[in-house]
Amino acid sequence: MLEQNESSLAAELQEIRAELAVCQELARYRELDARRLWLERRLGELRHQEHAVVLNGLPLASGFRYLVLTGYFVPTVVVFDLPKDDSNVGKVVFEHCVESRFGGLNDEVFEAHALYGRGLDTYGFFQVHHSSWKAELRAGMATHRQFSADYWETIHHYILRNKEGEFACLARGFSWSIESTSMDEVLRRFTNVC
Repeated sequence: MLEQNESSLAAELQEIRAELAVCQELARYRELDARRLWLERRLGELRHQEHAVVLNGLPLASGFRYLVLTGYFVPTVVVFDLPKDDSNVGKVVFEHCVESRFGGLNDEVFEAHALYGRGLDTYGFFQVHHSSWKAELRAGMATHRQFSADYWETIHHYILRNKEGEFACLARGFSWSIESTSMDEVLRRFTNVC
């Protein structure tokens, strides 16, 4: 039954991708694209393949600015613009970040992203299941004499994307909040410190 379900989902995904390629009505395109993302994520789960799952709740817009503060043995903090709100910022705090990446492909070349077609969208907050990045780092760390497999079960791959690129990290978890300050004020404070 699982194989039949998987093959019917894969066939539906192929049909939707073909329709998306020629769709000219915005509302229909959005509807099809949402279904495409759901199918990509579901097939990733069924096949135990690397795929991105959206983490809802974070108020993001496609073109938000963000500032990343990171270091060793301290939480990694990402501060970002909120949609249509210049007097507050969003803040995500990643707990025990073991590795991070910043930059990457913008929305104009998004199709070249390793997770394109695997549930990742052009902007949003995501967790990557069956992460190849995590597996690669875990394999390297496994050579350490104090390696703990249990510890690595607590580490997750997160991606915070906007239209210009992304911040990605491997961390134990995260929390987020809204702060009563503007992004311009945050940038002023931190650029005056540096």
